[in-house]
Amino acid sequence: MKTARTTCDFCGHGRCGLKVYAEDGRIFKVEGDGENNYSLGTICPQGAAAAEIVHASDRLLYPQKKVGGSWKRVSWDEALGLVADKLKEIKQKYGPEAVVFHRGYARLSMGRVAPLINKLARLYGSPNISSPGHVCSMPRNLGASYVFGAQTFPEYHNSKCIILWGRNPTHEPPLAKRIYDAVKSGAKLIVIDPRITAFAERADVHLQPRPGTDGALALSMLNIIISQGLHDEEFVKKWTVGFNELKSLIADYKPQKAEEITWVPKEKIVMAATEYATNKPSCIDLGNGLDQHTNNFQAIRAISSLIAVTGNIDIPGGNVLRVPFKKFFITEIKKDHPKAIGQEHLPIFPDAHLPSIWNSILTGEPYQIKGMVVIGANPAVTDANTKIVIKALEKLEFLTVVDFFMTPTARFADVVLPASTFLETESGAGMKAVDPPGECWSDMKIIIELAKRMGFNEQFLPNVEEIVKEQSRPIQVSSVAEYKKYEKEGFPTASGKVEFYSSTLKSLGIDAMPIYVEPRESPISKVELTKQFPIILTSGGRVPMYTHSQFRNIPRLRKLMPHNILEIHPKMAAKFKIEDGDYVVVESPKGSVKLRAKLTNGILQGIVHIYHGFEDANVNELIDHKACDHATGSIALKSSLCRIRKAEQHPYK
Repeated sequence: MKTARTTCDFCGHGRCGLKVYAEDGRIFKVEGDGENNYSLGTICPQGAAAAEIVHASDRLLYPQKKVGGSWKRVSWDEALGLVADKLKEIKQKYGPEAVVFHRGYARLSMGRVAPLINKLARLYGSPNISSPGHVCSMPRNLGASYVFGAQTFPEYHNSKCIILWGRNPTHEPPLAKRIYDAVKSGAKLIVIDPRITAFAERADVHLQPRPGTDGALALSMLNIIISQGLHDEEFVKKWTVGFNELKSLIADYKPQKAEEITWVPKEKIVMAATEYATNKPSCIDLGNGLDQHTNNFQAIRAISSLIAVTGNIDIPGGNVLRVPFKKFFITEIKKDHPKAIGQEHLPIFPDAHLPSIWNSILTGEPYQIKGMVVIGANPAVTDANTKIVIKALEKLEFLTVVDFFMTPTARFADVVLPASTFLETESGAGMKAVDPPGECWSDMKIIIELAKRMGFNEQFLPNVEEIVKEQSRPIQVSSVAEYKKYEKEGFPTASGKVEFYSSTLKSLGIDAMPIYVEPRESPISKVELTKQFPIILTSGGRVPMYTHSQFRNIPRLRKLMPHNILEIHPKMAAKFKIEDGDYVVVESPKGSVKLRAKLTNGILQGIVHIYHGFEDANVNELIDHKACDHATGSIALKSSLCRIRKAEQHPYK
């Protein structure tokens, strides 16, 4: 029997400790590792199902190529040769920019391969490196960076007031424990979420804004704090620029106006603002719920301004500044090289913009994408406007996919390459528990071997050891923190201070102040459309058994939630004669889905919620991929319009 200690990476965070017991090459028991200083022995359903995932009967075991519409097993040498030859051919015919290198956020193995993918793309010459970043973390990172010059992270354990804004760590046991511990120690808890989550039920104040109106809410909270003199005047005078402009902006956002925009009672807005400002140190945990709107960049800047005006930046119990992760680029794209897809209209977005990539494939604008290398991602299910995504995948001249399973995206591939999991990979973040099945390789090995076959081994390999060492290092939660780092060198912004007003953004044609604009689809911005589609649709609530589209093929996890559901308030359901468990058709201007209704008081009337990641009843069939935030490229996964009706037939066999 072998016992292996490692850190779980199924959800992509790579921090929760596991103890894995194996014998004769098979895992028979998995439990939380109590010695891991982050997870402290806690474990989620995905970690608990590790054995079933590793030993699943439908794992991809061998490289395969598509021949006449059917899959044929081939050797690694043949598979990588096919991929390399096709990429070389596309480069010669259309230029290197014609290939996109795309990776998912739920990583395949503990290799943490983003730097290697970036490096391979740069050597190939393509500017088109993409990810789901436009709807996952990139908006928060960009918004914070244009206020503070860096990301910030909440420090729960020293905080007297915690705001969870679009954040629901219920299914992240280590984080949930830390927040509950802080609350038990006396910290106030404020939750801002249209849905009543487990944290909202325990909150001192719960605000339920209309989806996509977070910016107006933040500006109103700023209005209350500043007008009542609750801001940190000394910090503001010494360490910020644009405070007068900010005061002018927020003057119109009194609580009454904010109530009209957000649907949040003005008394609750005042209460939340006052609690946050007067219970210092306070922190705000900005969640993924803020990433998925068409007006999120300025909303996140407004929330970041709340942190700054109260002086809750880089202090114990506040929001602590963090240095961005090191990036490994060995060469830069030449200045006369075409820009990454999407950067022509998203000047601050650092990568290729995935929704714009589908447009490029289908229209040839601004130039034609002909090939994709997809590693650990499933855009055929997880990206907006599913029909368009599938049309684009079908039109590609070449597609190769690296994954554990034959995903809906992999079905469109010409070559599929089988990856090993973190439990089958030795790394600095943990021990290998078992050998990979069949001929599975780690994602890191796949990229390295592909680089060799493309003739990049001399440029690629010398720095691989350094990359592996850096990226495989386990993430530790340090008990020693450094605060007020800005007092030594200032903030890493153009002015060296917190920037409520950004001259950099103004020079790029983006509003210098964190203004509020309506979502692209809302009862206010699209009055005529609302007559046909009068209900607000929000989507993507997390569930503990899945990460995005992963693991719905695992029986143990599938039993916990076999099909997608629509959450709807009972009073609203009664208007449509819908009862709990009835099947409902949800329609938008882009498509329709059929799924079962779940009546719940945990959501506002006028709003419905659908979970994401399901191939059947895929909510992304309802979402427009073209309406984007002007800075982050994010789309309205959480704030669009729909209509519903009771279904006549059962949608599932």
